[in-house]
Amino acid sequence: TCLYIGLKKETQRQSGSGSLMMTCSLQLLLVTVQMLSVMRRFDINWKEPFASVLVFLEFLSFDLEMLSVSCVTSMGPVALFGLRSLVIPVLMFAILVVHLCFLLCTRSKTFQGSNLWRTMGTTFLVFFIVLFSMLLAPFQCHSHPNGTSTLKRYATVYCDAEGQHLEMFIIGGFACLMPVLFLAICTWVVLVHLPARLARSDAKCLESYSFLIRRFRPGAEIASVLFLVRNALVVLCPLATSTPGQLAMMNLIFYVNLIGVSFFKPWRSMSCNLLDCMLLFGMMVILDVGSVSVTDSNPAASMAMVMAFVVIMLLSILLNLL
Repeated sequence: TCLYIGLKKETQRQSGSGSLMMTCSLQLLLVTVQMLSVMRRFDINWKEPFASVLVFLEFLSFDLEMLSVSCVTSMGPVALFGLRSLVIPVLMFAILVVHLCFLLCTRSKTFQGSNLWRTMGTTFLVFFIVLFSMLLAPFQCHSHPNGTSTLKRYATVYCDAEGQHLEMFIIGGFACLMPVLFLAICTWVVLVHLPARLARSDAKCLESYSFLIRRFRPGAEIASVLFLVRNALVVLCPLATSTPGQLAMMNLIFYVNLIGVSFFKPWRSMSCNLLDCMLLFGMMVILDVGSVSVTDSNPAASMAMVMAFVVIMLLSILLNLL
């Protein structure tokens, strides 16, 4: 309700650069916190006090899996995961109820769909990482010394593609279509729909999709889609079979992200570009420090990756000489 009212008031007045900078900074904070909660899924023996900080940040990122309610935890793993998979539709329905209540209170004669889509889009955009990560639980397995594997977040379920695991696998597969569909819709809006509407000076359309483009400078609207793709790849990192592979994939994402932000400066405020670079730099340092305590379970794969980047570096030098 607060988000709905805040976004509506934002469109009714001309927000200054200070307000926009604060909004972007808070969004960067939430995204960084959610990325750190994803790093907690890596098999890294984080020491205190950082281990406790990660647990606290998981609460701060609104990770519903951290909540322990007696009536919920008494459910079986399949029912519990099914309930968590309904978080996105329930959240969208709650926003719809708030919108309808607002229409009734103001006795509006129009549906005012732009307010509804903007609130739904902002909610999904801000909590994309934690919601998508929650739905990928059936695909994240943890191997044990006796040769068996169980789900990381549901330790009583064996990764055998049978029984409970198969049921959760099917539920998770269908539930993952929601964030994938959101990413596809945002891509279509930014690349196809919005340019055509702006050419016709459709202010209503601009208002509806302001959650995607308002934070970025003119000409850099595609950054909203690229950041969503980045967030999706971050969520997929824990699916890698080895911890070194997870760390390498996450670092590679951050390297590309840092280069992109440094070169294109997509944020509308220059201070937000600098803040984004600083946060990415800090995340990479944390990953590098954590990798020191990880034992490489597949040295051959790691060396193959190292040699691949050596070849890329040599080819880059050759290309520059040519």
